[in-house]
Amino acid sequence: AVESICSAYRDQASREGRLAQIGLPKTALALLQAEWSGKTVTYDVIGAPHMEDERLKQLVEAAITMIDVGVGEVSVTFHEGVTIEIYRDLLDMSRLEDLVTPMEIESQTENECVIEIESLPFEEEK
Repeated sequence: AVESICSAYRDQASREGRLAQIGLPKTALALLQAEWSGKTVTYDVIGAPHMEDERLKQLVEAAITMIDVGVGEVSVTFHEGVTIEIYRDLLDMSRLEDLVTPMEIESQTENECVIEIESLPFEEEK
């Protein structure tokens, strides 16, 4: 049992370390705070996307507020871009209207929304 607990903490520390190394400190903090507060938020770091941290933080925070009431889950995957999946008994997309473009919404139903954000070219960084 002790080995199982140690393994779970090692895995969590490894995930948090990868999240800290992708260069999106505001987004990372938003995800960690949500996770530590007991919300159903998961994340996986496959690669480091090149994107504007403030916009991504706002999007992640809006997704997390969508699951504050009711049963829901937010999953964020970092790769060459970022994929955000939101699952909830009934989604209110009004929280995301000003944060995503229709082109970034990969799929959407009344219970699920998948948002795909591509990395910025280096010249668009500023």
